Parts: sequence; C-alpha cells; structure tokens
Amino acid sequence: SSNQIETIDSMEIFAGLDDLLSLDLSFNKLKSINTIVFAQSVKLTSLTLNGNEIEALKFKAQNELKFLEKFHITLKESFKIDQNTLKALTSIKELSINTIKN
Repeated sequence: SSNQIETIDSMEIFAGLDDLLSLDLSFNKLKSINTIVFAQSVKLTSLTLNGNEIEALKFKAQNELKFLEKFHITLKESFKIDQNTLKALTSIKELSINTIKN
C-alpha cells in the first residue's frame, strides 16, 4: 500500500502469484481497476482498495473474484455500483464501501 499506482489493467501484473490470498492496494492513486487482472489469482480472499479515487471498476466475468470474502474499497461519490458488480461477489462475508467527494 501507499505507492503511486494509478491504474491496474494488465493480467501480467500478478502473473505467477497463483497462491496470493490477500492484496492491499490502499492509499495509492488508483482511478481504475480492471478485475480481469485477478483472473489467475483464484485463491484471493481479501482485497483492500481504500484511500484511492476509483472511478471505474470493471467486472468482465463473474468468476474473477469468486473466492473473495473480504472487500474494502473507497469510491468517488459520483461512482455508481451496478447490481452485476455486487452479484459477482458470491463468497463475500465482509464488505466495506466508503465514498469521497469528487
């Protein structure tokens, strides 16, 4: 956490991290994240994206984060979460969504 990352959109970023269980990308400069990058991280159970300025969160397939149990995210106030995004989180046990003013 606390780097200067602005976007995550390449599957190669997490290549070879098949056993990744928890990922904390808090307090970066993330504005968008394409969840397809987690397609190979099938064991990921915890994802934290707090303290960013997420404008876009794209779920391409329902099984990208199917084992995710904990999800914490900060979104811009104008960001709208569609029902399909929440439906994709089939294993979720802990969900925290915070907003920041635009």
